[in-house]
Amino acid sequence: MSRKRIIIWIANVVTVLAVGGYYFANAGDPLLDEYPDSPYTPLDADAPRIIVITEAPLKADKQAYDAYWDRRRAVTRWSLEEGALSQATPDEQEAYRLANSEEDYAASRELVVEILADHAASVPGRFALATIEHKGEGNFPRAIFLMRKLRHELHDTGVADPDNATNREWYIRVCYAEWNMLYDLKRDEEGLRLMTVLEQVYQPMPWRRVWQLSRLGRFDEGREAIDAATAAGGWEQQVAHFAAVIANGESKREGAYLAGKNSVEVDPESAVVWSNLSGYCRQDFRFDEAEEALLKSASLQVNFRGSAYTYLASTFAEQGQFTEAWNSLKKAQSQRLERDSYTLVMDQHEFDRRAAFVLFLLGHAEEACRLARRSFERPSRDYSSSDERDGKFEQRFSFWVMLNNRIHQLSESDDAAAEIRGLELDRWTLERQIIALLRDDDYLIRMLRPNMPGIPSPDTLFLPDVARLLPSGVAHDALARARAAEEHPSAVAYFDAVEAELHWADGNYAEALPFTESAIDGLDEYERCLRSRVAAVAGDCHRRLNQMDQALPLFEQAMLECPAVFRLLDLAIPLAIAEDGSPLAIEWASHLLDSPRFEGHPNGFVLVARTTDDELSFELFRTGNIRVCQGSTPAAGQDDRVLQAATRRLLARMMSPQLDLTSTDINSLDNGLFAAPKPGETARLMRLAAPGG
Repeated sequence: MSRKRIIIWIANVVTVLAVGGYYFANAGDPLLDEYPDSPYTPLDADAPRIIVITEAPLKADKQAYDAYWDRRRAVTRWSLEEGALSQATPDEQEAYRLANSEEDYAASRELVVEILADHAASVPGRFALATIEHKGEGNFPRAIFLMRKLRHELHDTGVADPDNATNREWYIRVCYAEWNMLYDLKRDEEGLRLMTVLEQVYQPMPWRRVWQLSRLGRFDEGREAIDAATAAGGWEQQVAHFAAVIANGESKREGAYLAGKNSVEVDPESAVVWSNLSGYCRQDFRFDEAEEALLKSASLQVNFRGSAYTYLASTFAEQGQFTEAWNSLKKAQSQRLERDSYTLVMDQHEFDRRAAFVLFLLGHAEEACRLARRSFERPSRDYSSSDERDGKFEQRFSFWVMLNNRIHQLSESDDAAAEIRGLELDRWTLERQIIALLRDDDYLIRMLRPNMPGIPSPDTLFLPDVARLLPSGVAHDALARARAAEEHPSAVAYFDAVEAELHWADGNYAEALPFTESAIDGLDEYERCLRSRVAAVAGDCHRRLNQMDQALPLFEQAMLECPAVFRLLDLAIPLAIAEDGSPLAIEWASHLLDSPRFEGHPNGFVLVARTTDDELSFELFRTGNIRVCQGSTPAAGQDDRVLQAATRRLLARMMSPQLDLTSTDINSLDNGLFAAPKPGETARLMRLAAPGG
């Protein structure tokens, strides 16, 4: 164990011992989740503002920008020289500074332990301790417990002496710190109540309410808060950003796009504003602008708990640009790991989900399923109570797709029956849960409309899977109503893709083909993977109609652009196998055709199999004798194991012809130590966080 870890462990023990007696001596306080009105005399209008009341000007306006930060530094000096921190000891001041500057949490904790050992009631020490638990340890439940306990005690002090300036300043600092924790946890109802309490002693801060109101679906109140922020002045950038947030929350495609365009004109230096614009562009089917906005966001200094590269990864993947997608994932993870560890839980779900999507497209079904499972079990904090259903749908549906794909991969093996049975039970459970969510007609229609704003819509590649979860008649009817509800002309191709697959699944192959043609014509390069899926469906329709000459070009399109769709759809790939006459190659040819992923056909893809003294090799060709991929496996050992290894190698090369990733490459995406608490755990952990809890 490193010296630093030993120090932290000892510090935890000593802190509990030092502070525990103080807490137990004050047992019987009000419930820690109450928000009583502020007892303090409101702050004078001309008093220094320790919480900012205007946003920082753009760096391009150097004079205004420098003046803003001069004022902020002046407030910091005031607090040290005249405000609450002037009443603190030098050690308390240093502990506060270290905890809030995020320089060295271990050193800050050591100092806090010493302070609280001598003076367990130290307000600066306890504030620093809660901050360390929040930002240094990522222990949100304990951090909120400590900060909330301190707030209640400062409240009681204010009841006795409402004009005490030192206690009032600490009360303001504590309220704001707790509000930020609630904001990070998306506990929006509590956050709004606490902001009301803070405003009673500080001043109205409508700009701090818009995000929480929007997440709760209270858009009228959100607009009122925007109007109040506009009237207060000093929030031009945020107001423009908020306008787009509200329009997006109300599912207005063009409105969100136009507001997003305005927000980047007002605040062109903000990475998060450009990243959000990308989403608004995508929802309005402006894919070229969406990609440009993400590239712009990636070029700027990160100012949000995420990375534009995470979104670029899936954007490139959808276009079949798999090398660019993988490189973007690595850049995203590198950028994320430069942040404090406590922030990783805030975008872990999104990163895992998109990483799973890329790995799925690269043929790594097992690893994709593992990340999707973690994303499901450790879900996003981005869903508040009003849109909890959206969160449940996204988490379950994304995992279900990857689970289904993993089962299809395992069916390609000879010895995976037991594992398949276990996964099938998981799949069945998820299906029942997803279908229960889709029983609401309005919700079902919303989920069938592509790129819907304001909700976590399924990746468009998987849009047909939403419909195929339902009985055929229900699915066709819902799709017809989704068409009627949608006004954007670009959505037609997506509806055609879904309808084609519904007819295909029903065995109506001739009826499916006109929809496949319309979808392929209507989907552009930014939806290459979905277009490949439709091409594979069209190819299978022609094959089943004994039209192999028309099927093969469509299969080729899918194979070249997104071969993973064959496994996703559980389709057999037609092969014409040419072996060199060696016993092992002959046996392998027979073994391949027993796999659900291949079937023999004289007009299929040509696979050449050869045996040398030490390996079994293969080459796969498409029309025109153009090689798709090649590979080999050692020929030593038992024949059945060699055949299985060769089949796995062939499928790996077919499913990911551009990249041959190692387990080390894939494991570089994993930082599971920082996964978030499971749903419903936070409140329980907050109770247990108390010493003796």
